[in-house]
This record gives sequence, C-alpha cells and structure tokens, in this order.
Amino acid sequence: SKQRFLLFLFCMTLTIGACRAPVTSTPTMPSPKNIPEVVSTASNTPEPTPTQDLVDTSFYSPEIASTSTETIYEQQQRATLGKTDTFFWPDGNIGLVPFDGQFRFFAANSTRSAVSVGTLDDPGNIVENHRLSIAGVDSEFSYASGGPVYRDPDSGLLLMFYHAERHLNGNGSIFHASIGLAASQDDGQTFQNLGIILENNAPPDAKAPCCADMGGATYTIKDGQFLVYFRDRLEDLNTIELAVATAAVDEVIEAAKNGMVTPWSKYNNNGQQQPGISGLSSPLEAGNPPTDWFSISYNTFIDRYIMAILTHVRSDTNNYQLYLTTSEDGYQWSPRVQLMEFNGEMAYPTIIAPDGNPLNTSETFYIYYVTTPVGVTRWHNTKFERMTVTLSGQMLEPSHGWEFEDDAEGWKPLYHMDTFEIQNSALIIQATGNDPYMASPSLGINGDTYKKIEIRMKTGQSGTGQFFFTTKEFPYHVEESSVAFDVDESDEYITYTVDMSASENWKGIIGDIRFDPIDQATTIEIDYIRLVP
Repeated sequence: SKQRFLLFLFCMTLTIGACRAPVTSTPTMPSPKNIPEVVSTASNTPEPTPTQDLVDTSFYSPEIASTSTETIYEQQQRATLGKTDTFFWPDGNIGLVPFDGQFRFFAANSTRSAVSVGTLDDPGNIVENHRLSIAGVDSEFSYASGGPVYRDPDSGLLLMFYHAERHLNGNGSIFHASIGLAASQDDGQTFQNLGIILENNAPPDAKAPCCADMGGATYTIKDGQFLVYFRDRLEDLNTIELAVATAAVDEVIEAAKNGMVTPWSKYNNNGQQQPGISGLSSPLEAGNPPTDWFSISYNTFIDRYIMAILTHVRSDTNNYQLYLTTSEDGYQWSPRVQLMEFNGEMAYPTIIAPDGNPLNTSETFYIYYVTTPVGVTRWHNTKFERMTVTLSGQMLEPSHGWEFEDDAEGWKPLYHMDTFEIQNSALIIQATGNDPYMASPSLGINGDTYKKIEIRMKTGQSGTGQFFFTTKEFPYHVEESSVAFDVDESDEYITYTVDMSASENWKGIIGDIRFDPIDQATTIEIDYIRLVP
C-alpha cells in the first residue's frame, strides 16, 4: 500500500496521465442476480484521496485514548458476597444510588435481586438482602429481577426497571422476556410491582427458538423522557437487536405513586409510535448488528450518549466482543468501536462514572461485566471485572477502506472460511465450501456518496462474487440488497469496481457489508477493499 501511495504522489507531480493503469471492461453476464458492469485491472491502484463532508458527522465514532482491565471479584468471592449465596450475581445490569457515603447496589441474583452496600471497588461489601422479591409480580413470571434504578428527587420514590421471564418449558431453558417496573418507598429495602411496561412484538411461543430476551432495561433521560433500551423479537422471529421505548418521567412517577404504570411507546422509524406492549419497534443501529447486553450513559466530555454493547460471533459462541457506540440524540447510533475481544463468555455490561453517577460520565468511566472461560458453564468460574475507558475527545470518521496491512481490520469470517489471516499485507482465505462469506465492521457511511466498492484480489477459480449490505430500512442481508459480479481465476491481483447503486436499496446510511468473494471452494487473497464515490 505504501508503494501505491508513492506512485500516486509521483503521478500527481507529473500532472500527466502516463501513470494511469490500463482499464478493461468485463462484459456483463446475464444472471438473475442483476450483475453490473465490472472494471478490472491487473496493476496497482493509487491510495484513495481523503474525502471531505461525505459522512454525516453524527456517525463519527469516539477515539479511545486508553483502556485497562482489572478483576474486582474472583469466583469464590463473587459467589459468596457478604457470606451469602450470590452464586448468580450479577445476572444483569447493575443499578445504584448514593447511600451513607457509599452506594447501595441492585443487581439480579438469578430470579431475585441482591441488594448490597459498598464502593465502586467493592460493591458487595455488605449484602443487605441476597434474595429480594418484588411483591405482587404475576405468577406467570418465574423470573423477576433487577437492575437499573431511578430515585425521584422530589418524593424520594425509588423505581426499579426489572427483567421478567416466562419459562415456557418449566425450567428456564426456553424463556420469553418482558420488562417491568417496581417501586420502593423505603429506599430499596422492599419493592412493589407496578406492572409490565414492555413486551416483545412476538407472543410467547414454546416452539420458537430460544430465547426472546429483551435485556436488562438500561435507561437514560432526555428532555424529560425516560429512554429504555431493549431487544425486540418480532412476529416473524427476527430480532430488532437494539430498540428504544419512551415515557414522560413525570407521568411515570405520578402513575407509580398510585401503584400503576403509564403507557410506554416503542420508537418506530415509520414516524408512528408503537405501544410498549407488543408494538413493533425499529432498529437504532444501521444494519441491525447483533447484540446480547448493553448499557447507556450520557458523556459530557464528548456531548453524546455512549453505549457499551456486548455481543458474540453468532457462528462462534466463545468469541465475544465489547464495543462502544455513540449517539447525539439517543436514537441514531454511530458505528461501533471495539474495546476488547474475549475468548470465552462475557455478559452484563454496566457503565458507571468514577464518582458513582449512573446517568452521566466524562473523559474516564468504568464498564463492569462478568467473564467465564471456555469450557466452563457460566457462574462456575465467573469473574466480576471492570474496564477503565478514557476518551481522547476526538471523533473519527468511519472507516471506508481496509488495506489489510497488519490485521483483518474488523472483518470477521462467518461461513465456509477456514484460513483467515494476514500474510504479506494481504488477507488470505481458504474457502471450504461454495458459499464462503465474511462481514465488515459497522460502517455508517452514506450510500448516496459512496456508490462503488473497489476490491483488489486474486482467486484460485473463476465464479461469482457478491456484496450484501444493510440499512435501517433493510436491516438484514437479503438478495434484494445485494450486487453480484464475475470473478476471474488469476495468479495476479485483479481490481474489481462494483457499482453498488445497481441495487435500488443502496441509499442512505449503510450499516455493514457482507462479502461473498466467490461461490467456490478455493484460495482467496485480498489486497484491499475500499468504498469509493
């Protein structure tokens, strides 16, 4: 890539076209896949010139200055906080309120909540109740536990957002989640159920795939409104991986004083709010990338909301990633920045400021989570850990080019790919079947500006390549949101320029790309992939 850049500078200095590589066109081959014209060349191509004003700055991602991790509790200590049975602690997002110079913490301990008093370095120092039940929860819910809390500054009323589960087969291995609200008049010593505020769009179904999880009800407050974030299983069994529901804070408090809940509304990008109970939500991240658990805070250092998202590669249950994403309004989120990758299982992130503020953070903040090593069932050798994150204050344009000099730069192999590694500044892939494909990191680029994908690669066989993509309107990789192209067998690199605007769905913000290099089991070498105007 450095040689190509020097060649580009040399050509610009001469200001003539003598350095331009010859370009030839590959004829369009009739196909039901709508294959566009592809431009091929076997010569080096200059580095892309940086572009200005091509990306909505709301999709810029935060630059991470530093991260560090530490273990708060090893397995034995975590499972016996205060010499009580906290084996399943913390089984979700953590809530806290100031108490007597320290903090009172609330976190799920399996089907019930644990209440403890301590510091951010030792949150389980004193366990006040390791099996707190929410009074008045309907018997259809075998699990009702939290979680995130909010203290009304006027009345002192303490609200808890809790995760509830219907165990459809009796033992919890197949469950259907809901999110409820409970209230405490004694600062968390007891809680009374107020009711369910959010349900999945899909109804409970014991025959549906496990499980219709909604997450731990992390929330923030914006313009006098609660914003509660969740996952939403749809009636067609697809999942909105990150959704949000709202209700006015004063209405929620007033209803809680009367032992009730006020109606909540799910955000839907068709311009109409949907009911919190079984309504239809819309994805907040372009491309609807997968999530497991998440936690939100407003960051005053960069004047944006930040969210920690934990997820795993769907084809590898031992490959977990912790990401950070940002939003100016709480609805439209930037491409994710990876904070760490873990070989094992990670779960239940909670963002907390070093001063204990659960809603607002600044330059440096904490993310708490649990980890379990490969080959061990969760809770049997599970650590409670904390990452310290420091932001630089700079916001960076999303990547729209990958040179594969030192690593895969966020691309992940998903199917029919064995070897997937960098050798001699190229991504080397051994396809093991006729449908190999890989996924890009989150993008957040404007498809109306970046209309083409340029890829320089060589393959051991000829065949068909294909780019799939996602947008907010089309959040899944489907044939209608794809463009295919001819791939030629070659021992030399060939540059393919694929016109993505051949698909009418390539417009607006592009969430991510799935790349199927070829429909053959063969060796693939990729020099670079670039999005170009």
